[in-house]
This record gives sequence, C-alpha cells and structure tokens, in this order.
Amino acid sequence: MAKNNKKEKVKSTKNPSLSKIKLKSADEVSEFTENENFIQIGKELAFQKEEKKKRAAELIIANKELVFQNAEKEKRAAELIIKSKLNLLKAKVWEAVSNKSIERADLINLMLEEAGNILNISRAAFLELDEGEKIYVTKYQWYRPEVGSTKKVLIPKKYVEQYSGQDSVQIPRQLNKITRLFASPILKLYNIKSYLAVPFGNKSNPIGLFSFTDCMQERVWTDLEIEALIDLSKILESFSIQREAEKMLIESEENIRVIL
Repeated sequence: MAKNNKKEKVKSTKNPSLSKIKLKSADEVSEFTENENFIQIGKELAFQKEEKKKRAAELIIANKELVFQNAEKEKRAAELIIKSKLNLLKAKVWEAVSNKSIERADLINLMLEEAGNILNISRAAFLELDEGEKIYVTKYQWYRPEVGSTKKVLIPKKYVEQYSGQDSVQIPRQLNKITRLFASPILKLYNIKSYLAVPFGNKSNPIGLFSFTDCMQERVWTDLEIEALIDLSKILESFSIQREAEKMLIESEENIRVIL
C-alpha cells in the first residue's frame, strides 16, 4: 500500500476573533488601573463633600434650634421675673387695703407708683369721669421727671364709649377712624409710643380709667401685665365698695342715735 506522502495539515485551535484583540501593554494596564483609582477617589471625595454639606446643614438647623430654645428660656425667665414683681405689687396693694386708716387717694397713688416702676413705664394715671361734663379728668398721676405730666389732657366720654365692654385697650394698635382723629395729636405732643387703658367699675360704662404710658418704645403689653393691671382695678373697686359700705353704716348708726 502506497504511503501518503502528503502531510496532514494541523488544524489551528486559535479563535480567529481573539487573534484580532490587541493585548495591552503593562504601561497601559497600569494607566487604566490608575484612572479607575482616580475615579473611585473622586467618587469618594464627592460623597464626603455631600456628607459634609449634609452635616453642615444639620448643624445649622441644630444651632437655630438651640438659639430658639435659649431665646425661649430667656423670655420665660423674664416673664417669671415680671410675674414675681407683679405678684409682689398685688401683695403690697392688698396689705395697704387691709390698713383701715389708708385713704383712697393714698391707695391709688401707691398703685400707680409701684406699677410704673415695676413695668418700667413713663406714666401711670387714674382718670375719673365728670358725668356732668361727659369727660374723663386725670385725678392722680405718677410720672418720670423727664417726660412730664399729662394732667391737662381731658378725654371726652364719647371716645371711651368706642371701646365699651372691653377689659383693656391698647393704643395706637386699637385706634379706629373716630378715636384716631382725637388721639393722634396727643400721642405726638406727649411723645407717647404706647398707651394702655383699663376701665374702673362697669367696663361698659366705666366711672374711671387706669392709664399706663410708655414714651420709650412701641410696646406690646403682655397678657401677664394686662391681667395684673386689671386685678389692680378690681382691688380698687373692691376697696371703694367696702369703704362706701362702711361710710353708709356709720351714717346709719349716727341717724339711729339721733332718733333715740
């Protein structure tokens, strides 16, 4: 049998597609790795930056909350101090009322002076209604020397009636078209920034007014302050009723003795 002299071709096991792939050099591989590292570092830095921004925002919010809390604490502390002083004022007034020899004028002057000093205001006054003239006249007044007196100011009853039934009135906040025409020139003349009036007696038809004036600032009177000043008005009313009853009793006893 004749030998086949032709050599069999050895089939290549190489994948033709792989032969086309250009292998990267060591330098190229190193550069690629470095780029990947830089990208990863960049992402990490970006993440850290965002975290810092987030943390900074949280710190700002926390700081604002802390400032708010401190402000509230200071406000609360100031309110407690005022409340304590106002309670002391009422205690002094009640102590004075228990003194059988004290006169009504002395009691009112005590109220005005103590309230003026405690509230750190410019003036405190008590006005009485002249029913015949239909005007409120300043009967008693405490004031700081630098601001002077407003005793010459007369308040027509028709303007007070604009606020009939109210426990207190804050001027200029509660001025209306009618009262503004009367009050504005007076506020300007006496440099009054804030004015608080509290009725004495029947608040729908008061026989008197307590007034409190601040010439230093446009003041927002707190509920604590207003309530305390309303209490002072009620104390004086109670005192006046008691003294009037005592006076009537004495007169009645004298009439009985005359008859007998």
